[in-house]
Amino acid sequence: TAKSVGLPTHFVFDLSKSFLRSRRYAPFNAYRQRRELERAVFSMGSVLHFTCQDEGPAVDAKTLQGLQTQGIGLYRQAGLGRVWINPPILMAKNPRDYFSPISSRVLKKPKVLQAPEEDLIYRYLAKRTQQFSDSNWIEIQIKKWVDELVTLYQSARSLSYTPIGVCPGPTPTQWGQVMDIAKTASTVDELISKLFEAHGVCKADDPQWTKRIYLKDKSGKNKSNIDDFRKWLRDEKIGNETKQDLLPQIVARFARLAIDVARDQSTGQ
Repeated sequence: TAKSVGLPTHFVFDLSKSFLRSRRYAPFNAYRQRRELERAVFSMGSVLHFTCQDEGPAVDAKTLQGLQTQGIGLYRQAGLGRVWINPPILMAKNPRDYFSPISSRVLKKPKVLQAPEEDLIYRYLAKRTQQFSDSNWIEIQIKKWVDELVTLYQSARSLSYTPIGVCPGPTPTQWGQVMDIAKTASTVDELISKLFEAHGVCKADDPQWTKRIYLKDKSGKNKSNIDDFRKWLRDEKIGNETKQDLLPQIVARFARLAIDVARDQSTGQ
């Protein structure tokens, strides 16, 4: 009603010329550690149109200014109830006429300033961008490795007649050892040495790492030189990886997922 917003009673709310949007929310009271009662409010951008009846006097500018300064409704102490009385954009015959045309100078593409490479912020942002790109690359590579590992376990089970419930290749514990080494390796040479050399965790005489597998190339032919898990990880994956600087991260992340794959093989899933 007109009275609820501070207007005289001879003003009538005209719904046909109004535009209302509402929402509900319950503010959180940090002192009481709980939410207060739900509030129903008009959203920003709503339009309330009041029409003065013919027999009633108009409202003076001082009263309207007071309403605009003090606001209307409840919870004004919380910032609600702010209004704009008779905004010029709505008083115009065509609201589009209220806006001035955009200058052609504004439409010009802004100049891009290149920060010097020695700038601290530039180096930080460049490093973060590279890290994000590397993370995407690592996830793409890992997905390929994991999908291939699942097929290798299946081939090893078929070739060795390993029963369901028994892991036909490297166990979750062995993949955990690979992950620990990859996390601490500072160089690719150190990674390869700790994995595949004499005292490495991927031993040449280990029955799990040397389980027979068959691996097909893109043409469908069997790769005879890759006939066990150890050779697959060393020659097919680590040896052929193009981004050698990311190898420790790739192997560490892959080994973590390989633990789950091996665990599924051990439980017959």
